[in-house]
Amino acid sequence: MFFAHSLEGQDRDAWQPLAEHLEAVSRLTSLRAEKFGAARLGAIVGLLHDLGKYAQAFQDYIAGIGPSRDHATAGAQEIQQLAAPSGADRIAALIGAYCIAGHHGGLPNWSRDRALSERLKKQLPELNPVWRDELAPVAHGLFSTNFKWDGAADRAAFQLAMLGRMLFSCLVDADYRDTERFYAEAEGGSVDCDWPVLAAIIESLIARFDLYMAGMATRGGDALLALLRADILAHARGSLGGPDGLAMDEQDNLAIAHAGLGTVWIFDRLGEPLYRVRSCQGLATTNLAYGGPDNKNLYITESETGCVLVARIPVAGRVMASHQPSC
Repeated sequence: MFFAHSLEGQDRDAWQPLAEHLEAVSRLTSLRAEKFGAARLGAIVGLLHDLGKYAQAFQDYIAGIGPSRDHATAGAQEIQQLAAPSGADRIAALIGAYCIAGHHGGLPNWSRDRALSERLKKQLPELNPVWRDELAPVAHGLFSTNFKWDGAADRAAFQLAMLGRMLFSCLVDADYRDTERFYAEAEGGSVDCDWPVLAAIIESLIARFDLYMAGMATRGGDALLALLRADILAHARGSLGGPDGLAMDEQDNLAIAHAGLGTVWIFDRLGEPLYRVRSCQGLATTNLAYGGPDNKNLYITESETGCVLVARIPVAGRVMASHQPSC
């Protein structure tokens, strides 16, 4: 049997079987990617993300023998081989290869430093052929069924890059959640923040928010501020926008992209506003990510014009789970 994760000092009977982990990540990634029409692509990306663990060298490593091994490149290569040689599935497979190759270290470049193009040609340890019987990946109908080309040639790369980032987020989250679940159950712990499905609680959250806002309007204090809050809320609810992408910094401050308002709000851990970053382009500020040499650049996607805006923030962004060391 092949294993995804080991437990120090315990027999292999307690370790997580590799096929079990891959199937679980496949289901979770597919479920998340279904929201933007990429359920099949999510399924195969989840199924192949740790394919390199079918190499004996990796099994030796998690048993405490030998150095750490690259276990992501094998899946990136395999999805390219399984997909059709041309057409939409070929594009989807390349997007999937980016996500698989980067699911621990972050999305790679195509060339130069951390080049995916080189990894796709890399000679790898032989995989045990049992993986084909255990996994049986489906490699057709992969491209997003909800994808709509903008029509402008210079927007195509931006659209595909956004699709790739959305899929990457689904994969990283699914991998982290199943790994967390396994270790929590094995060690008698509990998973962190096992949130209910948003659709099941959204009405209750809105009702609580409305009650809170109504209370603020009736309390003593700055009447003009209360009117401004009410005006902003009415504007947000009356538009097609609203709170969208999120990012957190090292001090637990939360940045929220407000689509339709052309704004990124940054709140402290108590919910008090610290900064308002206004878009210098359109109003569709939709997503966020920290980056740059010191991780203090806040990159903001503005979907109306297709621009990526950059704002300097005093506090560095928190390192994403996909960039943290993991086995």
